Amino acid sequence: MKNLNHPKKNITISINGNSMYPYLKNGDTINIEIFNNPKLIETSKQGDLVLVRVCGEWILHRVVKVGRDNKTKGDWSSCYDDIDCFWGTVILTKFNTNIEKKISIISKYITSNFKIIRLISRIVLFSYISFFQVIQ
Repeated sequence: MKNLNHPKKNITISINGNSMYPYLKNGDTINIEIFNNPKLIETSKQGDLVLVRVCGEWILHRVVKVGRDNKTKGDWSSCYDDIDCFWGTVILTKFNTNIEKKISIISKYITSNFKIIRLISRIVLFSYISFFQVIQ
């Protein structure tokens, strides 16, 4: 996601990184609607996948808090990003396998609940993924 100087408003990007695992992983493809000007994070809603600029890098993370304390974070990350605006939003996701589609539903649930639920769910997800890797 290094070069986003693109004439189109909708672009397709291949994921490079693991911060959004298990929802997104290396090789998954996403379509992003890029904005001409940044939008305030308050215009998004919790659970949205947004494109933000953090420390000079483009990052795709999920909105986890909107209001007085705006925050985004990767599904697999323990760190939060304090942000005020975002530059784009995901409009389409193409997964590599059907297993990731099933996990994506669980992943959305994990990021919208308390930390302990996320921790327990991650353990269950890891076991689920390991089980299917063994039988495939």
